[in-house]
Amino acid sequence: KPAPPAKKAQLNAQLRADPANPGQPLDALDDLSAAMLDDWQEVMGDLVQPVQAALASATSLAEFRDGLAAVLGGLEPKKLAELLARGQFGARVWGQLNQPGRPG
Repeated sequence: KPAPPAKKAQLNAQLRADPANPGQPLDALDDLSAAMLDDWQEVMGDLVQPVQAALASATSLAEFRDGLAAVLGGLEPKKLAELLARGQFGARVWGQLNQPGRPG
């Protein structure tokens, strides 16, 4: 179940805060990870919800195991894979552009 908007905003603000320098903006790489966090709950919800539903409807461990086996075959991790790939690409480009000693 997604966090309420106020709670989500509070959590995102905490994640975006620089613990070493409170009140200071984070760098572009931190902004990238924060942007990915904004999409994380929605993307993971599509994967977690069917598992939670199987758990809620099961009356025994064996029933949950069987339900989980059926659910896992139908999960589509494409959105999660795309989110992770975009983040990895952005981080790699940022790292290449911000290498110490790189002519600039």
